[in-house]
Amino acid sequence: RVLEGLPTDASGTLHVSTPFCQQFFEAPLLLPFLEEHLLDTGRATGISTFGSDVKPEPFWWPAWEEWVPCVLGPHVVLHLKAQDLARELPAAAGLVLAVHPEVTTGGQWPVIIANVLRSCVPGGRCVFATFYAQEAEEVARICRSVGVPCSVHDSPFYAGRPATEVGTFLRFAVIAGGPSA
Repeated sequence: RVLEGLPTDASGTLHVSTPFCQQFFEAPLLLPFLEEHLLDTGRATGISTFGSDVKPEPFWWPAWEEWVPCVLGPHVVLHLKAQDLARELPAAAGLVLAVHPEVTTGGQWPVIIANVLRSCVPGGRCVFATFYAQEAEEVARICRSVGVPCSVHDSPFYAGRPATEVGTFLRFAVIAGGPSA
């Protein structure tokens, strides 16, 4: 459901944002997945992905930017940039995939989450993936505090496991905006 009805630009390109992506180790799984589920199904004619983090990754970012056109071709584009999301919005996107915002550590996270939400275009969706329930609930609280409806989902992979289990990599998803919230 999350990928259904996402807004594209006039050329049919879906703009995807991956804020606080660090080394962007999700690239070799995420980008082919999006290609299969968006381009191959006709939901979009292209995918333009923008990733950012406060510090650049001098090895991985150029490697991923070189890898994408070689493996995925001209209809999938990747641009990675150092950006302080507490001070500026990430690129506007119809789909925002925000992996492990460290919202329970304090600092500028409420401002960062608010800026990420503001970057989502009308009809788009923001998906925040977290390890623990308290992180998901804090992301949801921030979303609601800026007037963005959201819902928290538990990964089916962890069905039947205690909510307090340690080491639950990306167990929860907070979906904000669009009909899936």
